[in-house]
Amino acid sequence: MKRTFVPEWQKDEAYYKKRLSNAASVKLFRMRKKKVEEEHNQKILLFKEKLVQFTNNIDKIRASFQIKLSTLNYEYMNALNTMCDMWHQEITIQFKELYNIANDIPEFKTRNYGFKSNCKNNNVVEIPERKIIKGKNDCKCNDIFL
Repeated sequence: MKRTFVPEWQKDEAYYKKRLSNAASVKLFRMRKKKVEEEHNQKILLFKEKLVQFTNNIDKIRASFQIKLSTLNYEYMNALNTMCDMWHQEITIQFKELYNIANDIPEFKTRNYGFKSNCKNNNVVEIPERKIIKGKNDCKCNDIFL
């Protein structure tokens, strides 16, 4: 390939053209990057505002729920507690009856069908005690399921 002579002034012109195009592309890149960062920051600010609104709504809902709970009728809560007491008594009676029936069967006396963990040395079944959770309204309705 034949080499052609390029004068100095043309070399300088090509160099500066290349530098100017690089500078323009760097400037465009920086402008685009700045624009993307601004959009990202705006999205973060919008997200923070929505988060604050969401937490405020949750606080309002929680406060209204607590007000409704505190305005429940005391007699209604007492009726629920007596129903839970009756259910617990019936369950303990049925548990004792089932244990007596199981002790009458000789197979259950000789083999271990899971009764060993519930029995003491004197063959008395451990009946789980009712847990009482003392809270704002002293509601015992959920205690039977604990």
